[in-house]
Amino acid sequence: MSESPSRPILIFDGNCGFCRYWINRWRHKTRERVDYETSQVAGESYPEVPAEQFEQSVVLVEPGRQISTGAEAVFRAYAYAPRGGWPLALYEKLPGFAPLTESVYRFIARHRLAFSRLTRWLWGKVPEPSSWNFTRSVFIRALGLVYLIAFVSLWTQLDGLIGSNGLMPAGPMVEHVENV
Repeated sequence: MSESPSRPILIFDGNCGFCRYWINRWRHKTRERVDYETSQVAGESYPEVPAEQFEQSVVLVEPGRQISTGAEAVFRAYAYAPRGGWPLALYEKLPGFAPLTESVYRFIARHRLAFSRLTRWLWGKVPEPSSWNFTRSVFIRALGLVYLIAFVSLWTQLDGLIGSNGLMPAGPMVEHVENV
């Protein structure tokens, strides 16, 4: 048995295109906090994990050799990313969330080819996250501020527009135009 890793290591099937795609995205999220290695390279360093397990799901080995698999491994690895701990908190504390996510994980793992195509269709062929995140964030917040100003402006004018003492209703105006 090899020594315990100094950082968590997420071991994945290197022959799986779907796995490689998402690992490349997660590398950017977790930065240098998690190591990633294929089961073909790292698998024999962890004899306590059966070879079939590496074919069925990702395996996270944390310092102290705590081992988790499937959705739990994904959430534990993602928790090392900045602001990435909330999925693990849901997994650990929200009743029913853990079995649901494990079922979804197993379903996706059994249909990797279809989900690989869907992933590339939705997120594109390049696994690296967009470099426009900051610009998009600023734009969306500015647009939200514009909407807030518009609705506050409307709110302050509502009594004058449609209240009981508001503008003349459209009905009498139409009659007045017909009489002219």
